[in-house]
Amino acid sequence: MTEPVDEDIKDVSDADMKEFCAAIGELILWASLIDGQLNRALVGMMALPHHVMIEPIVAQLDPRPKAELLKKRAKIITSTDWRNKIRNWVERAEKVNAKRNIVAHHGIRVADGKIMLHSDQLGKIIDSLDTTGDTIKVGESRSLADIKEWIEQAKVAFEEGQNVVANLGRFREAALAKLDASKA
Repeated sequence: MTEPVDEDIKDVSDADMKEFCAAIGELILWASLIDGQLNRALVGMMALPHHVMIEPIVAQLDPRPKAELLKKRAKIITSTDWRNKIRNWVERAEKVNAKRNIVAHHGIRVADGKIMLHSDQLGKIIDSLDTTGDTIKVGESRSLADIKEWIEQAKVAFEEGQNVVANLGRFREAALAKLDASKA
């Protein structure tokens, strides 16, 4: 962890570095798309009224509180199947966001000619120390293969989110129509 990073990076080809960085960018973009789904799902679940500023206001929340609100609100859904689909999707969205945080906040290191992600945060380093052998090793390194796997998981979460958002949009429209009818 204390070796000069610039020297290590020189050992990596431009093509390998571009592939690694492209994967990081792709995962971050998938996480952003899923965050947008969380916004629309929360608007639908809460049956918030139509206004041009509703979604931008909801978007100000971090993904974690949006997920918590969706999980809490899902508890009142009577259909066990639908409640579980929402909860499962929200949990997948949370996992994608956690992986996004890893790629966005971990440092790039080179180990044996391979690019890896390692945390530079003291708490994470201490938590991942492996002291079982003769030497102390810092765990939690992530490879390009890990990132590519996370991208595939993000794609699945996004597809599930499309269904959840569409259904919650219909719920919102029905709830708002019912509210409008009661006012008349």
